[in-house]
Amino acid sequence: MNATPFRFSIIVPTYNRRDILLDTVASVAATVRPWPCELIVVVDGSTDGTAEALGELVLPLPIKVLDLPNRGAAAARNAGAAVARGRVLLFLDDDMIVEPDLIIEHDKTLLAGADAVVGHIQIDDRSPVNILTRGVERWATERRVRLDLSGGRLGVEDFLTGQLSVRTEWFTKVGGFDRALTAHGTFGGEDTDLVYRLLQEGARARFAPNAVSYQRYVVSAEQNIRQWAQAGQSDAMLSRKHPGLGAVLSAGHRGDTIDGRLAQALSTLPQAPVRALSSRVVRRVNRGRMDLATEFVFAKVRDIAYWNGVRTRGGIVRNAPTGVSILAYHAIEEIDDPRVARYSVAPERFAAQISALVEAGYTFIDGDDLLEHLEGRPLKPRSVLLTFDDAYESMLTHAAPVLERHGIPAVVCVVSDEIGGYNAWDVAHGAGKLPLLTAEQLGEINGGGWELASHSRRHDHLTALRDADLRADLTGSRTAVAALGHGEARFLAYPYGEHDRRVRARTRRAGYAAAFALATARAHPFRGNRYALPRVEVRRDTTPVELLHALAHPARLDPRDVVRRELLGLASGVQASFRRARIHPGGESPGVTAIWCGDFDLAGDATSSMVPPRDETIMRVLVRLHGEPLGYVTLPRTGTPRDLDEIRAAAWRELGDPLVAHLIEEGAAIPEENERYGWRPAGQTRNCPNHVVSDALVSVVVCTRDRSESLPDCLDRLAAVTYRPVEFVIVDNAPSDDATRAVVERYAAADDRFRYVREPRPGLSCARNAGLAAARGPYLAYTDDDVAVDSGWIHGLIRGFQRRDDVACVTGLVCTAAISNGAEAYFDARLASWSTRCRPQFFDMSMSDRYGVLYPFSAGIFGTGASFAFDRERLVRAGGFDEALGAGTPTRGGEDLDIFVRILLDGGAIAYEPAAVVWHHHRADDESLLKQMYGYGSGLTAYLTKLLLDPSTRAQLLRRVPAGLLKIAQIRTRTNERLGDTVAAPQGAMRREFTGFLAGPLLYLRARRALERPR
Repeated sequence: MNATPFRFSIIVPTYNRRDILLDTVASVAATVRPWPCELIVVVDGSTDGTAEALGELVLPLPIKVLDLPNRGAAAARNAGAAVARGRVLLFLDDDMIVEPDLIIEHDKTLLAGADAVVGHIQIDDRSPVNILTRGVERWATERRVRLDLSGGRLGVEDFLTGQLSVRTEWFTKVGGFDRALTAHGTFGGEDTDLVYRLLQEGARARFAPNAVSYQRYVVSAEQNIRQWAQAGQSDAMLSRKHPGLGAVLSAGHRGDTIDGRLAQALSTLPQAPVRALSSRVVRRVNRGRMDLATEFVFAKVRDIAYWNGVRTRGGIVRNAPTGVSILAYHAIEEIDDPRVARYSVAPERFAAQISALVEAGYTFIDGDDLLEHLEGRPLKPRSVLLTFDDAYESMLTHAAPVLERHGIPAVVCVVSDEIGGYNAWDVAHGAGKLPLLTAEQLGEINGGGWELASHSRRHDHLTALRDADLRADLTGSRTAVAALGHGEARFLAYPYGEHDRRVRARTRRAGYAAAFALATARAHPFRGNRYALPRVEVRRDTTPVELLHALAHPARLDPRDVVRRELLGLASGVQASFRRARIHPGGESPGVTAIWCGDFDLAGDATSSMVPPRDETIMRVLVRLHGEPLGYVTLPRTGTPRDLDEIRAAAWRELGDPLVAHLIEEGAAIPEENERYGWRPAGQTRNCPNHVVSDALVSVVVCTRDRSESLPDCLDRLAAVTYRPVEFVIVDNAPSDDATRAVVERYAAADDRFRYVREPRPGLSCARNAGLAAARGPYLAYTDDDVAVDSGWIHGLIRGFQRRDDVACVTGLVCTAAISNGAEAYFDARLASWSTRCRPQFFDMSMSDRYGVLYPFSAGIFGTGASFAFDRERLVRAGGFDEALGAGTPTRGGEDLDIFVRILLDGGAIAYEPAAVVWHHHRADDESLLKQMYGYGSGLTAYLTKLLLDPSTRAQLLRRVPAGLLKIAQIRTRTNERLGDTVAAPQGAMRREFTGFLAGPLLYLRARRALERPR
């Protein structure tokens, strides 16, 4: 490699795709590049005039063209890297059209600590619409969702060289791409091989969801099948090159499933019948057929081609060890007590065991390594994680010094209710007392490289607990560990190693990233058993030789024992359901733990809330930085200044990625880990991503009806907004008296931004249209009279409009103002999409595959009428709000859903902007809640009835009916999952909503007839 005057070297290999390549080069030339970059195009034996066409280009960045004989993609990429002078190599396929900020997004992720970065790939609009492109889009969407959930950790199967950046020193360290894998044009394998070697060497690979490129996918069905066969050949080669990788590759093609085994069997049969079937289905695919039968058969033909390719290269080697084991220790001391002695290890024997592991060449890993392995990252052979259950004091005195000498990390699993106490669960059965680590000692051991995990609250048999107690145990212990101030508990160790399907499901829902068992049906940890990770238990009589043997030949449960355990777990789940029904007859709530809801800006020194704190012991805090929401943290609340320290610590622990991304975009320094406790950022600068500059008049419209007593709270919050210029149009909808007029005129006398408008026709949509007619600004923002707006609310809305030129509507984050009873808790769980999303999103008619089959008719994903804004011209062009929908009409709702869809169908985009924050006061009594849920149900189906009656949308809607019914059927389950077992839905809530579903169509027809009558 030469000197490095460039930040990025963008390397594009190409073969006989001149016209598509030129589009890719043009998109690269249009990217934002704050630092010097170079473009290197490697022409890999093209004969279509590619090199000549490139020679005629005039670009705003240096371009180097390498015209080489055809040697395959891997060799072409290596050739480009050999002449590159950038500190980062960004590899792009020649059919990738990139977003202008793609390089910026890669750089953000690299600055956050990544060594290799992969972005998000979508299908370019100019690609043909067929089964192949639909499959790619589905894969990309599923990958994005999965990687978002995993914090962006990439596994082997997630890497594609279509859009990949890697630090030059790492690329050089691992020797670049293996040319043998794509020699002579063979497809596949070189990207998997590269990432495997990168991860083996310890490189950090991350996903950048906002680094978007669009693939111009022009592969024919025949080419696609041929690529799958070549990928099978490459995977067979890789399984021999990298012992242990074969199992991952086979699992990626469902090699151990019934479908996979059937495809393998068919690949061994005479291929004439398969070729005949392939020929027929290829013709259907190339003609654009996209029915389920064609898709199913084509997928099976590809699977057979893959396994046939595997077979031609001798098959995938799957019997290599995964190389990952977990050890389970307890007390490290000499114990004579017969009840617990067998679970202890003498200090001298422990030291000998560790020495034996070191001498045998074992690599000691930590929790981060294990989680990345569960996401697909390979680890070195003979990797081992040490765990210590119960947190005995002897670990500090006898185990920690040994591990410190060798630089070995470990995980200590804490029984949270017994911190600083003793082993009460053993004492209850006649054992002697053994001291457990205190909170201060746990802090000391954490500082020495030990991660703190949960071992439940009281060391109960979790499989025997009823659901409410199980949930309280799992969440309570995790919260208690976090309260120690040393990080969230990512792991749970099941007491006694006991678990079943119900316990595993509750563990996942409680927020744990993985859980430790003891012996299982599997010998080693992998993604499929992350909530039952097998461990090798070390006991008093385990010699160093026996330990090495146990690691090499881990014990497995007999399949019959697994079946017996799961059947017992199923029975305990049924019993728990009956217990719950007896405890909460008729669905009455057993009582709700009040949660204080508020927000805290890391640049400030106090929390704020809409409802003053009382005696809540739990707080849900929206953490912000310079006004921008980063996410929520839920913590124990003490009501003391210590709460602020806990929030700051939790922000780094749980919201580190968005926090770092904000600092990078602002150009601010990122504090080192040892500087983060008590860290406070500087004030907002002009480079802050939440700094908005605009002089456009915004008209805020608030529609109200006979709420003069509570209206001043809403108006006071409006008066405090910091955006200028702004006007507040208060629409008094069909009032029964002049009380609202008097309130607004009193405000207008003191602040000329307030104006009063009277709309005599009842109905929210009529009132909103009256506000539209009276408004003077090019932007209209609507909110409700039971909503408290944030002082930076309008700045957030304007930020949404400025993100893209085609944005016609902006919605915002609607936070829950209080959870003090069952009605508020239910509404918070039922409408979680309002208040939980803290990342910006865009919606337009090109995004159907990203957001599911119901799109764009999906309810709830765009936002809510409690906080939205419009480009006035686009709203007028759309015809304003449908006056047959909304509160105050027979339909009682649906007007916001209707206008969202009409904006999209008109070609506009919707931006969800979390920086536009408001706080919503949910219905606080069951009667009001039931009325509201009925209105949501009737409004939804009323709006759908309107779509069904419209010929332009009827067919689109009918195709989505099955999926829509399935989603409705899942409402109860998903709401109850969010509520948990300690809060039951108010009696009749779901029934009232479903009654509204049934009534909505008739109510819409009635409302339409009422509008058509002469006035």
